Amino acid sequence: MSESRHEPAQAVDLGHSRFPCEATRRVVLPLIAAKVATLLFAGCVALVYPTGFSDEGYVGVYFGNHGEFPKQRPSADIVFRTWDAPHYLALAAHGYGGAGPKNAFYPLYPALVRLAAPAFGGDLLAAALALSMALGLMGLFVLHDLLVRLTSVRVANLTVMLMCIQPAAFFTVLPYSESLFLLLLAVFCTALARERFWWAAALGALLALTRAVGVFSVLPLALALYSARRSVATWTCCLLPLAGWASYFAIVYFQTGDPWLGFSVQKNFATAPSIARLFDPLTFARELFHVRRLHAFSGSLLERLAFAAYLVALGVSFARARRQPETRPWFALTASFGLIPAVATVLMSFTRYLSVIFPVFVVLAEVLAPKSRRFALIAVSVALFALQLTLLYRHVTFRWAG
Repeated sequence: MSESRHEPAQAVDLGHSRFPCEATRRVVLPLIAAKVATLLFAGCVALVYPTGFSDEGYVGVYFGNHGEFPKQRPSADIVFRTWDAPHYLALAAHGYGGAGPKNAFYPLYPALVRLAAPAFGGDLLAAALALSMALGLMGLFVLHDLLVRLTSVRVANLTVMLMCIQPAAFFTVLPYSESLFLLLLAVFCTALARERFWWAAALGALLALTRAVGVFSVLPLALALYSARRSVATWTCCLLPLAGWASYFAIVYFQTGDPWLGFSVQKNFATAPSIARLFDPLTFARELFHVRRLHAFSGSLLERLAFAAYLVALGVSFARARRQPETRPWFALTASFGLIPAVATVLMSFTRYLSVIFPVFVVLAEVLAPKSRRFALIAVSVALFALQLTLLYRHVTFRWAG
């Protein structure tokens, strides 16, 4: 995959076999089993409900921080409608409007839930769970197929395994946009590798309609165009991710009359996410070392450990990008999709944001791939999976997880 210093990068040879390749077909059943097991674990919590249920968290999510506890206990399926999930479902049901937290979320995932709901008798929760399961699985299949062609079967297998057991993996089977974002990102990177730049740009537009950070897909796209020495006319495709983000503001404007409503709502969040923090790195650096609790909205030790691991992977990606120019788009993706939300939110929910930045897990897989490191692989895997089960239990019982 190396290239001459003066020659344009060549398109990556991804082979001519059909999707998925044989190696990817072999991991279909294990991946399905892993995702189903995650949902079953959440269901087991529902069976013993309300054991371990956090009244404070429930009231905070559904009735505001100053709300009174309702007279009737919620039904057991509340374990699938915790934290951000009810806001996505409310957005799917009613669109933007009012003053609720739903206005801070992006529209593509809720729109797909609404479209899928008739197939489930109008049940938005069932549609969301099925959709997240399907999208998350497809994202892993596409990613595995891409990695088999670009790296090796072992690295591909380890990468998707690590992504299934990492602490925030359960968000891809719950009513959250992570599953959609992962699928779009995997297809986006496949399009870049095949030098299908207009397709990649269109996917960048969809990423920008899924989560705010998606608009920064324009950075790896631009680097890929530069490496391929494409014409000025082709560079116009970089406008598509920006157009996708602009479409979000247009949708909010037509539904509410205020295109900035989402930003206004975010000011009421625990850490008040703001892109302006990118221009004040010293404040972020001071906050980085201000640890308050093991895990919480802010000052979380767990989020800081995840950020430290991310920085190590980012450093490895940077070193590789210097040696292999064709890997620069992946470095740009890793940097923008990780650093920007980390700084803007002061690391709030960073483990969840990190869960879809797959180049980080590729780096970890490559480190653990040698058979001589199998004990390290076992130890890391056990630690990650135990942490995932802990965070999943916290999440479905209305304790903060990410």
